[in-house]
Amino acid sequence: MKILIIGSKNNKYNLENSYKRAFQFKNIECEIFDIHTTKSALLKTLDHSRIYKIFSNSKIRSLFSYKLNKNLMEYIYEFRPNIIFFFSLNYIFPETINKLKKNFQIISFLSDDYIFNNSFFRQEVIESLKLININFCFGKKTTKYLSKYAKSFYLDFAWDNLIKKIPNKNLKRKILFCGHYDNDRFNILKNIIELDNLTIYGNSKWKIINDINISTKVNNQLNYRNYIKNSKESLINLNILRKQNLTCEGLNMRTFELGGEKCFFLQNYSQEGADLFQALKKSIFFRNNEELNFKIKEFSENIPLMNETKKKIFKIINSDHKYLDRVNFLLKKL
Repeated sequence: MKILIIGSKNNKYNLENSYKRAFQFKNIECEIFDIHTTKSALLKTLDHSRIYKIFSNSKIRSLFSYKLNKNLMEYIYEFRPNIIFFFSLNYIFPETINKLKKNFQIISFLSDDYIFNNSFFRQEVIESLKLININFCFGKKTTKYLSKYAKSFYLDFAWDNLIKKIPNKNLKRKILFCGHYDNDRFNILKNIIELDNLTIYGNSKWKIINDINISTKVNNQLNYRNYIKNSKESLINLNILRKQNLTCEGLNMRTFELGGEKCFFLQNYSQEGADLFQALKKSIFFRNNEELNFKIKEFSENIPLMNETKKKIFKIINSDHKYLDRVNFLLKKL
């Protein structure tokens, strides 16, 4: 069997490369066609930009995507995969999908952005989606929504146990949060009693928290390896799901990454999180700041309890929630 992934190739820690490693571990030949390096300079400028909204006509947009679709078709007919796995349908013509499905099985992993960011949920994406054999997505609500276009299955994030492990380090900080700024996250973090012991890695907007407490450390966002390294050096990690995760009824990558890397974390409550960690739902989840502050105090004063909880988290993630497990699920559905 040969699988071709259509997505981003350069970041070895991204979703596409995690799936590639898992497929290859199962002795399945797998390559990635990098949709980003094959874009024209104009497409790279317009990609994920508000400017793209100007081009509301699909025929106009297709002028910018012609070369990308041509290069993709040439690569596919040279590689001859059994399965083509799209991680992005942006800039892909429905006509391209229609031609390919005559000779190859077409599946996709459709991000929730297509629903919750209207500028990217375009008619040509819908038309392409209707031609897909099977679609996977990481939100239960998203799965139901997309089922009207294509056969869709819930396929959550996972832990990549095939990446070279980062060794455990000595503790350097008490409380760590890594992630982009948004108002909901800010309202949670600003009400932590121990703001003096909080370190934040993220975009520059987080500096607003220094208006409340000058001692809170705010740093630039981290790449994956440094994010894991810093998480291992922290007593308590805060994993705060964003509104988009809660709305689409899914979890974020960090739920699985932190658990798999044996980092202790506290997380805002969601039904999906409680379903995953059933035996721990009263331990690691908080519904409000009162619960969060109580649990920060409880676990920081009871390290044996924290270590025991950390082991239980890892056992759950390692047993059934690796990308190897996701690949097994995907292949069964195929």
